[in-house]
Amino acid sequence: MLKEERFHFIGIGGAGMSALALLLLRAGKQITGSDLQMSSYAQRVKREGAKVFLGHHQRYLGNPQIVVFSSAIPADNPEMQLARRKKITLLHRAELLSALSREKQSIIVSGMHGKTTTANILATILIKAGWKPTVALGGESFDLNGNAYLGKGDYFIAEADESDGSFLHFLPTYAVITNIDSEHLDFYGDKEKILSVFTQFLQRVKRIIFYNAQDENIERIISGLRSCQKVSFGLSEDCDLFASQIEEKGETTQFECIFKRKKLGRISIPLLGRHNVLNCLAGIAPCLELGVDFATLKRGLEEYRGVARRGEVKRREGIMVIEDYAHHPTELSAVISTYLSFKKRRIISIFQPHRYTRTKFLFRKFGECFNNSDLVILTDIYPANEKPIKGVSSKMILEAIKEQDQVPAILLPKNQIVEYLRKTVREGDVVLVLGAGDIGEISRELVRMEVG
Repeated sequence: MLKEERFHFIGIGGAGMSALALLLLRAGKQITGSDLQMSSYAQRVKREGAKVFLGHHQRYLGNPQIVVFSSAIPADNPEMQLARRKKITLLHRAELLSALSREKQSIIVSGMHGKTTTANILATILIKAGWKPTVALGGESFDLNGNAYLGKGDYFIAEADESDGSFLHFLPTYAVITNIDSEHLDFYGDKEKILSVFTQFLQRVKRIIFYNAQDENIERIISGLRSCQKVSFGLSEDCDLFASQIEEKGETTQFECIFKRKKLGRISIPLLGRHNVLNCLAGIAPCLELGVDFATLKRGLEEYRGVARRGEVKRREGIMVIEDYAHHPTELSAVISTYLSFKKRRIISIFQPHRYTRTKFLFRKFGECFNNSDLVILTDIYPANEKPIKGVSSKMILEAIKEQDQVPAILLPKNQIVEYLRKTVREGDVVLVLGAGDIGEISRELVRMEVG
């Protein structure tokens, strides 16, 4: 663990920032932090002993040895400005996470989609196996009772945030790559730049890259990487690890697990969808390669509880309410398609777009991803610290959906959605609450809502 004792986090209420703060707290460090909102993450850090301030002010800085910030913090933040004047060491979140991960054998999970689920599956299995890894997640794990786990073992599991290129701070012992997609185009500009940066990241891996062989963008770059060993996973027999005889039963998925041409046995996971089979394989692959026995792995998966807002079932009686963090067209298509197996049930998709830039670049793709729904309810864009862009709104997605002429769609203020559903929803409907912003707030109301 780092020798410094006093840390201040600007933006301590984020998932990634709070995970780091918790790890340091549990290692005996003194933690202070500030944020504009007292999120559930900030509240947990406070309960565990951190001093957390609401808002940002120079007087909150105190006398830390290191100040930690994320890409969401503007350069004119008063605490950041004072830290610079006082010549206090400033570390980006990714720099601190990288420094902590280098103290152990690191398994860094990268990719545009599925990182948190994959990292949580991997962590759950290694904990069940008694390996006591240290874990930092970008979401709330029901298996870890939070987003951080301080273990005494030799491994460090973390997610690499590709959104701003900061994952190039890592020097992974092992890396898992789930997929590469046209995302974060406001930062990268085009797909070729994205592929270039992922290539740079993978070139930094010391031992083994575990990669999704079903992803054509990964396939474009993986063959040129010769610096370390590569292990593939996917749904085809030419992969080192693959799933066969996939079958959905109720709310579980079962499949045969074949690793390096050896049939290991049948696995059952409490997750649905092809994308979650791939996430599961991504988490399994490092465990098998590192020597976890199959019986322990199988038990860990069968007892797996999942991550908040990743296919989280909030209600089953009368109507089914499912909350998911999906906010990119690829993710939305995968999630909505998952519930087609619930035959004769209407699928109502409620979606809150996340960021003006993402909407600007991908609105036509968003328009194409709801065709398997029976009704789409859009609400206003969640800005996520972005300033509005003239002419960019949820209406762009609404018009793109209408151009498809496949599914009825409406646009409502968020505070009117539940009332609309009271008049619209009927017994047996599947209601998907989708987005990375604050749309999850309406899930609580839907759980309590009477269905006539």
